[in-house]
Amino acid sequence: MPWRFQAKGGEPFELQVESHWSSNSGTALAAAAAGLGLTHLANTYADDLLSSGKLEAVLCDYELPPSATHIVYPSRQRLPYRMRLLIDFLVAQFDRKR
Repeated sequence: MPWRFQAKGGEPFELQVESHWSSNSGTALAAAAAGLGLTHLANTYADDLLSSGKLEAVLCDYELPPSATHIVYPSRQRLPYRMRLLIDFLVAQFDRKR
């Protein structure tokens, strides 16, 4: 499974990583925090563990290539107020992390 990186100010590239286990859930983050290996994810998911010292950042000269995040919902017409609040919250969170 390839891990995608981008040197700060550079072009994106892929690194082929061999592993005995992979996950697309928070399980990989918990495993890394337990000292069981590395995980490749955006800092947004690990901020608390990084600031507490339970995780240590490596490869700091590299970052994840930019990717799009989409919020998908049925229609703008009659959008429930709670949905609008959630969308506004998520947009603010992602903008804050830039």
